[in-house]
Amino acid sequence: MKVEQLFSCHGVSDDRKVSLATPSFQGHAMYWWTSLEKERKTMIPQSNIGMSSVVP
Repeated sequence: MKVEQLFSCHGVSDDRKVSLATPSFQGHAMYWWTSLEKERKTMIPQSNIGMSSVVP
């Protein structure tokens, strides 16, 4: 895959790969990514109060 080759050539760390790759998504890939981000945001508590109900 071309993206993987670019990342390898430039020594991109794993923690930066997603943020660098997602702007190039188009069509169904962009729809999928946007949906995934929205879903993750609704699953993550937005405050410490919310976190206390999730973590004992």
